[in-house]
Amino acid sequence: MWVERRWKLSLAFLRTPHTLRLRHRKLLIHFCACHPPPKKHTFITVIHNHATMESYPPARFTLLKRRPDLTRDQFNTHWHGVHGTLLPSLPDFRRCHHRYIQNHILPIPASLEQKLTQDPRWDGIAQTFQNVYETGIIDFFDQPDFPNFVLPDEAKFLDSPASTTTYTRQRVIKDGPVRGVKYLAFLRSADGLDQDAFSDYWLNKHAALIKGIKPFWSRVTRYCQYHARPELFRGSSEMNQSEAFAGVAEIYFDSIEDLEAALNDPEYVSVAHPDAKNFLKGPSLHFIIEDYPMLDSEAVSS
Repeated sequence: MWVERRWKLSLAFLRTPHTLRLRHRKLLIHFCACHPPPKKHTFITVIHNHATMESYPPARFTLLKRRPDLTRDQFNTHWHGVHGTLLPSLPDFRRCHHRYIQNHILPIPASLEQKLTQDPRWDGIAQTFQNVYETGIIDFFDQPDFPNFVLPDEAKFLDSPASTTTYTRQRVIKDGPVRGVKYLAFLRSADGLDQDAFSDYWLNKHAALIKGIKPFWSRVTRYCQYHARPELFRGSSEMNQSEAFAGVAEIYFDSIEDLEAALNDPEYVSVAHPDAKNFLKGPSLHFIIEDYPMLDSEAVSS
């Protein structure tokens, strides 16, 4: 009963004016982490049955477009300083997700400008990992906190209809520390390949191939493949578009110098690039990232 009363008090604080919420946000985040909400307060919408779901962690990537009247710096300031602390403070968001990462886009190094295509439409990439319950995944967009708190704040910095979301499942190819410089590539499948054929080739052939390129692989500290799950897509209701990406590659390097050396390595270019044509349709979208973990807790699986 005490925890239930304190949760009601916390929710009341979150509904107070913005200046007061800022004051108490750190306290509330700490409290929410220590005291999950009572089960009778949860209202979930199941969007996928656990019995038919593969066991790999589900993750969602959203390519974000800023409001046209904002500069990139203004967008980043609000996204990180306001929105990035608002989301983890919301009980509904924490119930639906166990990780939330903001990927801030860095310039492409001059030595890679001819090799990597960075679409200037996008200003940031949100990455979330969903909790999986016995009955399925909770859809945050159907929870009260989304229209009450998230949508009003998104209107202050986002062009939401222009953003696009990809739902995926994660496969860790090389485990390692989540640190340093991140490289993200949004991939389109070659003509004639369905999702299963694309995933099979990328996971079982291309990944094995690049593991054998020692000048490249020795510089990679962590490598994950995210395979698209189009059946999970719901788009943030009618607002979000979905572009047909078949997967997202995530590779960490210790430094920007290691990233440049790896992607410019002659063996990597001569071996990996020709093989990519067997399952990829260009151009893919490439991003050099500085990432900011905004929520990192244990996954819920019950």
